Amino acid sequence: MSQITVEKTAEDSASKSLRVTVPVDRVREAEARALKYYAKRARLPGFRPGKAPDTVVRKRFGDAIRQTVLEEVIRESWETAKTNESLKPITDPAIRNLKFEEGSPIEFDMHVEVRPELKLERVGGKLQNTVVHTYPNVSQFWTYKQDEYLKGPAYDRNSPPCKFCE
Repeated sequence: MSQITVEKTAEDSASKSLRVTVPVDRVREAEARALKYYAKRARLPGFRPGKAPDTVVRKRFGDAIRQTVLEEVIRESWETAKTNESLKPITDPAIRNLKFEEGSPIEFDMHVEVRPELKLERVGGKLQNTVVHTYPNVSQFWTYKQDEYLKGPAYDRNSPPCKFCE
């Protein structure tokens, strides 16, 4: 059985783009499993339950079989990509540029957001996050002057409501 091919196409600290190719024999196996699943559960007029011929089942449930094949192949590809590329995903991948034609390999692009690398360093005896990757015009950490912050009153349930909240 052929292997699923995963190639890294683009990468930054918070995301990765992968090009995935699923060989034809894997697609055919997934299609055979989906066809068997639908044939076993199909209740078609003129046939006993589960005894309808594959051609009739394929004609009646073609779109559902195709959807099941795609879901299985994408799930299997995602597991392969996570292990091969040592991904630490934050979200499920976004699938783009899907090419699924009869008798040819399935090809698609997978874009996934991954956990960025963070470093802790000692600055002045205290541990502090070090920015590994920055986005322009976006602050990653809330910054304030410690002396000014500590001058303010401590929060209390009996504090009066804020003057801007009414």
